Amino acid sequence: MEISQIKELIKSNKLADAYLELTDIINDAPTAEAWYLRGRVNWKMNRHGEAKSDYNHAIALDPNSPAKVALEMADDVLNFFNPDLLNP
Repeated sequence: MEISQIKELIKSNKLADAYLELTDIINDAPTAEAWYLRGRVNWKMNRHGEAKSDYNHAIALDPNSPAKVALEMADDVLNFFNPDLLNP
């Protein structure tokens, strides 16, 4: 399956199908884009640790990958702490 078709699966919220297709690509011939997209799928499926790992793989293959920004944003979200929210 082509990356453009996988992007359509992601847009259609067919995340399990997109995940499987991306995993096949990664197992056959990994690319930074495939790792990045699988990271996005993992993030949407609330698998944050796996998403960050996929983003790191993408960055290792291409330091200019959009995965770099995605990883920074994921870290910001996961590290967010506001003590005022704990005191109603």
